[in-house]
Amino acid sequence: MTAFVHESRNAVFGISATLEAFQVDFGGSALGAEYSEMMTQPLARLRVLTDQLADYARPAALEPRSVLPMHVAASAVDSVAGLAKSRGVELRLSGASLSPAMLDAERLGVALATLLECAILRSKAAVDLQVDERVADGQRSLRFSVCDNGKSLEACQGFEPAFAQQGKGTVWNLAKAQRIALQHGGEITAQNSPAGGVVLSLIVRGIGGNL
Repeated sequence: MTAFVHESRNAVFGISATLEAFQVDFGGSALGAEYSEMMTQPLARLRVLTDQLADYARPAALEPRSVLPMHVAASAVDSVAGLAKSRGVELRLSGASLSPAMLDAERLGVALATLLECAILRSKAAVDLQVDERVADGQRSLRFSVCDNGKSLEACQGFEPAFAQQGKGTVWNLAKAQRIALQHGGEITAQNSPAGGVVLSLIVRGIGGNL
């Protein structure tokens, strides 16, 4: 995996250098500027994907601290607000004011943002993120539920590559989100909502089983 990341980055650097040379030679013309603009955005996206793949191959250590669950959720919503706006999708955040929990807010936010992105790209109108907590056998758990209000999935399809492709997501992004959940003693589940659409739930039981 590390070798693949290295080769991918070399390719990205090569494309970047070629684009820069093209901009120097032809960027002054109207046609050159048009082609340059067409290439800039996909290249930026490719850089992001390469960085995400590198992070998947070499995961960062968790840095837990006491944070409010709703703050983590709100930050994740803010991070995908631009994508939602560009697709005309409304983001709706709801949940009770829960007490602080020991979480790696940054990495958990990445996992939530990944689920929100998949939901936005499947949704036709709105995406709901609900935050709640449950206590069973004296153990507290948090549940971040994302509903896309879109089409339902076939049984057990949730984490298959077809789902990732349908949502324009990436397989390693979904796997990375699942791993972050596991690091927090939890998991990610996918199921159809009775009201329509798919609900992706990120369940957190705490780093080391302690929230």
